[in-house]
Amino acid sequence: PRSEAIKELEELGFEVREEQRSSSTITANRVIETRPAAGQELDRGTAVTLVLSNGKPRVAVPKVVGQALEDAQAELASAGFTVSVTRREDATAEPGTVLTQTPAAGTSAAEGSSVALVVARAPAEKTVPSVIGSSEAAARSDLQAAGFKVRTVTEDVDDPTQDGLVTAQSPQGKAAAGATVTITIGTFNAPTTTTTTEVP
Repeated sequence: PRSEAIKELEELGFEVREEQRSSSTITANRVIETRPAAGQELDRGTAVTLVLSNGKPRVAVPKVVGQALEDAQAELASAGFTVSVTRREDATAEPGTVLTQTPAAGTSAAEGSSVALVVARAPAEKTVPSVIGSSEAAARSDLQAAGFKVRTVTEDVDDPTQDGLVTAQSPQGKAAAGATVTITIGTFNAPTTTTTTEVP
């Protein structure tokens, strides 16, 4: 350790100077080398430089957000980092895609340190409420309460009783939480009638 090395050299009558250097193998505040090298005979009062480790070298953290997990792990490993992974449900990102990273890209971190990745996974499937026959407002309310997004389209219907009601929905059954459910709203247009007058 630094303190022991300094004490030993000063007791031998040497003037101690210090330099710091990063090291992948020697921990911080440990002696990497001395200049002149140990074992040489020196006069008392000679300056001896202790080269001390200030820890592992710092490396720029690459940007891996948006990459597939396998690609991100390979890039981080080649840059000298280890990787920890947490998975989070995400309705929009491709499963297996990196959503966030810590430390952020562009910062520096000690070689061999860990970069924490949050990776998308597909949301669990949920039952989609059946809203066929409901009004648009009621259907939208039910679907949003169940955790779905709603998209509306319209179609002409011949039956006036279907006017303003949901005539179809997609998907039905089950879908990923947060998915978009498309509902079709019937629009009834009364047929126009024309009156003809017979001319004698």
